[in-house]
Amino acid sequence: MLLLGLFLLFSCRNSETPEVSNYTFKVPNKNIFVKSSKYNGGVFTLFFAQDSLSLNNSKDFIEFETGSYLQIIIDKTNIYISANKLNGAILNMGKYHFDIIKISSDSIFNSFFESNIQKYPYSFISIDTKEYSICVNQQTIKGGNIYGGW
Repeated sequence: MLLLGLFLLFSCRNSETPEVSNYTFKVPNKNIFVKSSKYNGGVFTLFFAQDSLSLNNSKDFIEFETGSYLQIIIDKTNIYISANKLNGAILNMGKYHFDIIKISSDSIFNSFFESNIQKYPYSFISIDTKEYSICVNQQTIKGGNIYGGW
């Protein structure tokens, strides 16, 4: 009985949520790489860089409370971001190589879409920080789940 109790204790210990879950991708037709990091404890961060090797040291970032639904438009040097607050908000931003501009959700669809079709040369990224799903130009590149993508 004691051995069974110890086994159950140690098996539960291994199923803990990790401290961070990362996902990295390149924005199609652009020399921009994005690293998303979902931290245990309610923080979600996006890092932007012009090459994949610079992502770990990037000074271009946006930090959110987990629970936000993000809409991002990217051109060559500008990143336009809208965070619909389900339970989250923008906590911090760093701008170095890119101009990161907060805009409303209406502005995204009025400025960068025409008849619900994305305008060229912009790239559209949508992220559900709660389920940790990522879509780029209406294509799902990382499927989330109800457990938050852990």
